[in-house]
Amino acid sequence: MGFIVPEERGRIPIFAQLMLMEFMIDGLRLASMNTPSMLSNSLAIVGGLILGDFAVEVGWLCPDVILYMAFVAIANFAQQN
Repeated sequence: MGFIVPEERGRIPIFAQLMLMEFMIDGLRLASMNTPSMLSNSLAIVGGLILGDFAVEVGWLCPDVILYMAFVAIANFAQQN
């Protein structure tokens, strides 16, 4: 069970990191819905990579939280509306 909890902590508590990532994913989803169709997927992917890298470099998030939320985002996109 110890492999689930990240060893390296960010400046923000883990629960707040997960909530922040959820809002970031929802923001990227809204941005991709409001852009033209041929640009939406690539802009969402590039935006997610840039935001995730920035958040890790600044120390807000730990890389494990980004990995966990990537699995959650893929699962959300796989579900039917």
